[in-house]
Amino acid sequence: MKSLGSSHRDVRSATLASPGSQFATPESAAGNLAVLEFPPPQRPDRAQAHLELEALGSLAGGMAQDLTNIFTPILMSIELLDEQLHDAESRRLLTVVEESARRGVAMVRQILSFSRGLDHPQDAIDLRHLLEDVRRLIAGTFPRSIELVVEIAPGVTHMRADASELHQAIVNLCVNARDAMPGGGRLLLRAEMIDVDDEFASLTPGARAGRYVAIAIDDTGCGMTPAVRERIFEPFFTTKSGGHSSGLGLPTALSIVNAHGGFLTVHSDAGRGTSCRIFLPDAAASAEADGERPAADPPRGRDELILVVDDEASIRSMTAQLLRTYGYRVVATRNGTDAVTELARRPDEVAAVLTDLATPAVDGTWTIRALKTIAPGVKLIAATGLEGTPVVVDDMHGVSAVLPKPYRPESLLLLLRRVLDN
Repeated sequence: MKSLGSSHRDVRSATLASPGSQFATPESAAGNLAVLEFPPPQRPDRAQAHLELEALGSLAGGMAQDLTNIFTPILMSIELLDEQLHDAESRRLLTVVEESARRGVAMVRQILSFSRGLDHPQDAIDLRHLLEDVRRLIAGTFPRSIELVVEIAPGVTHMRADASELHQAIVNLCVNARDAMPGGGRLLLRAEMIDVDDEFASLTPGARAGRYVAIAIDDTGCGMTPAVRERIFEPFFTTKSGGHSSGLGLPTALSIVNAHGGFLTVHSDAGRGTSCRIFLPDAAASAEADGERPAADPPRGRDELILVVDDEASIRSMTAQLLRTYGYRVVATRNGTDAVTELARRPDEVAAVLTDLATPAVDGTWTIRALKTIAPGVKLIAATGLEGTPVVVDDMHGVSAVLPKPYRPESLLLLLRRVLDN
């Protein structure tokens, strides 16, 4: 395990990412003092960038609704196919489809996380598996002229994080490294445990003394000038021409790292490559304990009748098939008006209602109130693709739970069983 403290002096030419901070970088050999600031002083285009971010947030909400309606039935189909496919090649292809769908979901969350500052649950993950997933992605998509090296130091195992977001942050930094090596080069991914002491923490905005999981992304590319280095975490800033970059990759990576309670450092000199390092607080003990628990099969239904309300035919169909496969009876409708009609026919038979909050003809809030009027004791689960939109449960007259879309089949089955048993 390494220790970053008084002996760690390799901080020359470093951008230490923490909003509104200044950092003096000691250059012991030359006796010089360089002052870097992140973000730089107010620029004339900052107001415009703020307006662009607001517009991006509005656009993201609409995109999320459409894209989650695409990914939800894909994820449920994968769960059902997993029970039916047994030959190795079919299961390998299914794994590829699942990983691609989850990356699509992560992309939706990426833009929502950056524009709205959303939080996502952090679970116990095996960092070795996550880095292996990143390695496979890079090996299959980056030019062969880039040599990829992955090193995982002893002692690096489990940690607590949002796997999709951490994956996205690492990939964003790797993509930036790839673009810095158009003629080829070497990309190193290394994970290790590092102790940060008070001295290093005092020199590093956003850092605190303690034990960290450090993930290094080092390249042998063109590096950065001081002027570029100072601006790399500005939203929409990019040195790539022709619209090949949104300028959100690095700011998003920083946002994800900060949301995990960590910090991010970048060391770079023009012509000498770049070294990025993600520091995440170590939570290995509790994470490993969680990770050792065997995964349980999703709970099955007990022949309860579930009313499903969703205007997307694919989601309606796959949700109904999934629930029937796991022991439920299902009635599916496309809007709130039809749902009210169905519930009125059998108010004492329907055990729970799963309804989308964005259905045509009438909105989800009206549907929920009408359903509770007909059957006050019915359990209600509200599904929404507009993640981050405030849902005031008290105003929805007895909603039992909110289910973010796109949801994994096991998430739906676990939540439904919990609601029914409560």
